Amino acid sequence: MNSKRVVFLLLAVIVAGLTAFMARTWLQSERAAVMAQAGLRHDAAPLAAPTLQVSVVR
Repeated sequence: MNSKRVVFLLLAVIVAGLTAFMARTWLQSERAAVMAQAGLRHDAAPLAAPTLQVSVVR
């Protein structure tokens, strides 16, 4: 394989890895900001889903 192709492929893999890492970091900070705005802690128990009670007549 041509050495230029190997270098280009290696550079593309590095850029893709850095992009994934930066996206993950940004998403975590956005999630933390939303949770802080809602007054929730990251380690807090999740809120229970609202339930609906249905009566059926036979």
